[in-house]
Amino acid sequence: GPVFAADQTTSEKDAAFIGKINEYAEAIDNPGRPEKRAERAKLYHEARRLIKQGFFEDALRKYQEALDPRLVDVEDDKVHPLFGIMDVHQLQGKYDLCLEEVDWFIKLAPWKDEYQQKKQELEALILARNTNSFHPVYDHIKKVSEKYYRSIPPSRVDTYREILFGNFAYLYDII
Repeated sequence: GPVFAADQTTSEKDAAFIGKINEYAEAIDNPGRPEKRAERAKLYHEARRLIKQGFFEDALRKYQEALDPRLVDVEDDKVHPLFGIMDVHQLQGKYDLCLEEVDWFIKLAPWKDEYQQKKQELEALILARNTNSFHPVYDHIKKVSEKYYRSIPPSRVDTYREILFGNFAYLYDII
């Protein structure tokens, strides 16, 4: 049965989070789960290497391989490959497609601020492209900088700070 249960007082975001915990708890004992994770990680890292070499279509194929139903036990197993696909599309300037793709992440984990932030980044990039002005990108960088001012400059290195500064570097590179 479920590890946690929601009731009528549980918010929609909390209920989604509780659902994720229960989904994970059920998947822990799935046969071959560690091997599936290792295979997905291998494909993900191969795709990242291909991106760095500029082989975007090959990278997309690797990410698609990582989405093979035989390698996926729970929806969250799709996060890294799908985010990788979205990254490739963003590098290709396909911002409208990325904006559609980011909605999957928001539906999966509405409590995660980084998905909302990614959506805002994409909206800024689309507006910049459509107005032929980088001001929307500058405005987005300023907004994120103000929100995370305690992390700038970083006092320590962790995954979120790496993502935050990776996004800043990407956006400044565009402008």
